[in-house]
Amino acid sequence: MRIKFLTTLFLSLICFSAFAQQSMITVTKDSRLTKTADLNGKAGVVFLSKSSDLVINTSVRKDPYCNTPEKSGDIYQYTLLLDISGGRDRIFTITKQGTTISEKTGQVLLKGNEYVYFNVETVSNPITMEQENDGSHYIQSGNGYALIEFNSEIQLDINYSKKLNATLKQGRSKAGSYVDSLIVKIDSYKPLYESLENMKTEYNNKQNLIDEKLEKNPNDPDINRLESEVKILNENINNTSRELNEITYISVKGKDTNERIVDQELILGLTSKQKLRFNIMVLLKTETVFKTKYEEMVHQAESHKQSRDYKSAQQFYLSASTAEGATEENKRAAIQSAAKMEELDTFKIKTDDLAGRLFHIIESGRMVNKDKLKELIDDVANRYSTLYYETEDKYYLDESNRLKGEKEKIGFILKGRFVISEYKGGKLIDETITNVDIYGSQYSDCKDMEDKDYKHKGELITTVTATDGRFNLNLQPGQYKTIIFEAKGNKDIKKNKHVSVEGRTDDRNIKIRFPKD
Repeated sequence: MRIKFLTTLFLSLICFSAFAQQSMITVTKDSRLTKTADLNGKAGVVFLSKSSDLVINTSVRKDPYCNTPEKSGDIYQYTLLLDISGGRDRIFTITKQGTTISEKTGQVLLKGNEYVYFNVETVSNPITMEQENDGSHYIQSGNGYALIEFNSEIQLDINYSKKLNATLKQGRSKAGSYVDSLIVKIDSYKPLYESLENMKTEYNNKQNLIDEKLEKNPNDPDINRLESEVKILNENINNTSRELNEITYISVKGKDTNERIVDQELILGLTSKQKLRFNIMVLLKTETVFKTKYEEMVHQAESHKQSRDYKSAQQFYLSASTAEGATEENKRAAIQSAAKMEELDTFKIKTDDLAGRLFHIIESGRMVNKDKLKELIDDVANRYSTLYYETEDKYYLDESNRLKGEKEKIGFILKGRFVISEYKGGKLIDETITNVDIYGSQYSDCKDMEDKDYKHKGELITTVTATDGRFNLNLQPGQYKTIIFEAKGNKDIKKNKHVSVEGRTDDRNIKIRFPKD
């Protein structure tokens, strides 16, 4: 049976006059300033602001908070170093000291040994930017171009790099709203992005090779060479990342508004003739005035629950149960909600621990037991499903679905040995052979597949030259439909052999017998 949270609805008075004289906080992630550093596996988060009276908290209760910034020129820097071994996701709350003015970031996925930066602004006319999928395409400039469109009720300044090789067209719609169309040539950054991804792959491969050599022989002379190459690669990755961030930095800003930045991932994912459309809206926030202390405590509890800080939510519900203005029914509801928050907190701590272990396994890139990995993914995904069932927080549903999708991508192993077989004296004799080509084909089984001159062998995966005739393939589900083996240069073998892997996701150990003709 599903347990519903027993919270009492309360009325609040909206005080527009109080808001009119206050400035609101806006928070924007700045991908240009992301950088790596040796933080002993911790994640660094930096908030930059012209305000010196902010308090930065996170959604994890054991994390530190920051209210003592360092000043650099006219900018104050609030820095947090966070232990992410129990989970990488955080929501940050930025509050102006001595006021009820605050703002939260969205869900932030942190990485070890990396600083991420946020700009915090205090403005009187805050705006938000929301993507709208209208399903249309941009075709006016032909292949190689994409369109990023901004629609707003106020006039905007669109800021972008000259290196983006873009053209800005500004106008008004029939309804009178402002329409800013940024026509982007995607080749101005795609090659750089692909180069960056290739360098990251090479970096990970060499780092894994170093780890393997350290385990086998810490004195291996190749280690120093590889470490030097990894160091150079890391520098190149950082330099390329900075250049890519500069090219793809697109932001919008109006008079007395904050700056909103287009998500870099959306820009990098643009394809020819694609259209991105954003609606820019002015936020008219109001200040809530509570009639009783009970209402204020319940409001605080609900806010912490939404930010997944169930421990704090529990404490506020307990405070609400004894607060001024609480009826007997209110007290019982608050106590029951506090108990539920305690259960959720315990459950989430264990879930975060398992998710952290899963993250470290995946990030390490090392060989692990596939079945154990699938069990761990299932465990974490099911726990996220349970949290969604109890909280209706869509983040948990998205994470559960994402993990289930990742599980489907886990490969399988096809391994075995090559032999040539013949009957002698009524017995089947197997003789090991080598020099066999292995192909991956997108064709299913057909009558002529075994023919030596079969035309649809597909791509050459590898050639097995091991003297024991053994092979070991790590394949992805759906990557191929059929694996074809061709014993080249062996006059005794007239036909190919093949194995269907269509729909396969589990490991298989087989012996490939070529008949001696």
